[in-house]
This record gives sequence, C-alpha cells and structure tokens, in this order.
Amino acid sequence: MREEGWFNSHVRRSVGDGKNTLFWTDVWVGGVSLRDRFNKLFDSSMLKGESVFAMCNLGWGKDGGA
Repeated sequence: MREEGWFNSHVRRSVGDGKNTLFWTDVWVGGVSLRDRFNKLFDSSMLKGESVFAMCNLGWGKDGGA
C-alpha cells in the first residue's frame, strides 16, 4: 500500500445521490476533476462549490434544462 499512487489507482468513488460529491473539484468521472478537464468553463462558472446533487437540481443533469 505504500507504493506511489496505489490507493488512487485501486480505489474508486461512488457518487451515490451526489450530496457529498463536489461537481467541479472532486474526481468522480474519468480520473480527473471537471475543474481540471474544463478549466475555462470552471473559471467562468458562478457555481464553483456546488455538489453533483445541487447541480442536477439546477438542471445540469441528463435531460435538464440548463
């Protein structure tokens, strides 16, 4: 377990209902945060600290109005 990067390469995160997963900053899809993958979009966002749950409620989920 002391091997460099072992934990991150062997443990996955379950988003569940999304209440405890931050939309932009947590790594929950593709092994990199959305903030790092889409940094220009993150920079222009006014919702930087929202959870996945909150973003879905705001219409950012599948078939959402946002």
